[in-house]
Amino acid sequence: MSFNGKSRKRKLEFIFQSTGIFTATVHASNAFGILEKNITIIAMDQHIRNVSAQLEEPKGSFLPTDTILLFHLEAFTADRRFTFIEVDFDDGVVKTAAVREKQEKNHSMANPPNVTLFASYGVDGCTISLKFDHVYEEEGVFSPLITLFNNVSSVTTRLQKPLILLHEIRTLDINSSAWAPQGVPILFSVELKPISENVTVEWFVSDRNGNSYTNKSSKDLEIFLTFANIGSYKIQSTVSNALSSQSAFTRIIIQQNVKGLHFSCIPALYLKVGDELSCNASVEEGSDVSFKWDFMDESGTTDVIKLGDKHSAANHTYLSQGVYSVHVEARNGLDILSQVLNFVVYGGPSDHDETAVSCLNVVSTAPALPGMPVVITATATRGTNLIFDTEIEREQQNSGQKHQRKTIQLYRETKMSNGTTTFVEGLIFPRPAGFHKVTVHAKNNISNTFRTLGIHIREPPLAFHVKVISTPYDPSFSLILQTSKGKWDKIAMLLVQSNLW
Repeated sequence: MSFNGKSRKRKLEFIFQSTGIFTATVHASNAFGILEKNITIIAMDQHIRNVSAQLEEPKGSFLPTDTILLFHLEAFTADRRFTFIEVDFDDGVVKTAAVREKQEKNHSMANPPNVTLFASYGVDGCTISLKFDHVYEEEGVFSPLITLFNNVSSVTTRLQKPLILLHEIRTLDINSSAWAPQGVPILFSVELKPISENVTVEWFVSDRNGNSYTNKSSKDLEIFLTFANIGSYKIQSTVSNALSSQSAFTRIIIQQNVKGLHFSCIPALYLKVGDELSCNASVEEGSDVSFKWDFMDESGTTDVIKLGDKHSAANHTYLSQGVYSVHVEARNGLDILSQVLNFVVYGGPSDHDETAVSCLNVVSTAPALPGMPVVITATATRGTNLIFDTEIEREQQNSGQKHQRKTIQLYRETKMSNGTTTFVEGLIFPRPAGFHKVTVHAKNNISNTFRTLGIHIREPPLAFHVKVISTPYDPSFSLILQTSKGKWDKIAMLLVQSNLW
């Protein structure tokens, strides 16, 4: 085409109907000659076309969380200057970036607010190849939505297939008791870090010899197991998901509960310095039972003998006198039973041997009147260096009764004759009358015993006289018993037949 005119500038508008490379020739002429100029015109399409996206790495049907995922997008557009990308990763995170400039490859776990792109362009300058990354922190199925847009058009696409994200099982622990009773369901649970859904849990149980006891599979992280026999068992658990698997094991000891602790020592209660105290302890039931002895004496010597799983004996020699407590403990992993016995260790270089008190008998002169002496007599046919004491317990008085005066002690004495010790005490019980308990204690350094008897204190009978009241023309009369205070205590009606008089 050519232009004629006197103006030195001419404009031409032309719409290309197709894309491609065109040559435009411009002719300029006048009377003196002709000039010609060729220019090359590239007609481009600004619309975004042929958009596709896929996951580039890592590959696989199941992907790990907390790992960088690299995505690859390709598209065709002639407009890089005003083209942008927006990615909705389907986990609540949306990022945008401009594609007009080539960016350095920089994949990071930090998840920056904008898309980090690694962009390249084809030889024609219109094919865009974008790479971007993302880190998913939670498990789930995600389908990222990718939008490429400019001033002319917008294209949205999704990945060719959804992403399935799973936590990779890193650590596994089994929680349970170290000991448990036989025949009782026991809870075992596994703890995952991080927690993953849709796992399969395999349980393998074997005894101490490695023999398989039971194998079970479940979807739950908890299981109840019951052991019929005592012993040591190994419990192994393997937890798996589609991405990873971890195993752990623990051990448990099945025992029988400890019941029925019996404990005794010879001699009982009292022994002399230097003599050996022999003690025995046993339990009626229990497995793996251990016994612990404590004679509360650091200066003495102790010899402990284990007599099987349920029986133990211990001998101890005390080297100084005093009051001691002997403790025994029977235990296993399930139970702890304990008992205590107290002992008096007597004697020393200057002490004399004593005989324990026995055959104590106590009598009294009761019943008695208030204010009259009551004699308490206690005899012990065995025992030396005895000391006697009395303890008096009065019956409960009515709330309206006046305060009762204390019992009066008249005398007390102790004497020994032909191996028998006699204790005599005189007491006066003041009014009011009632029932009293008197306990007599007899003791020495190596023994202590007591006896209790009841004391009745009674009021004297009231004075009274009898009056006869007759009725005229009636063959009967009344006997009336009257106290000195004028009270009518009893009336007796006697019917006398006339033929008896």
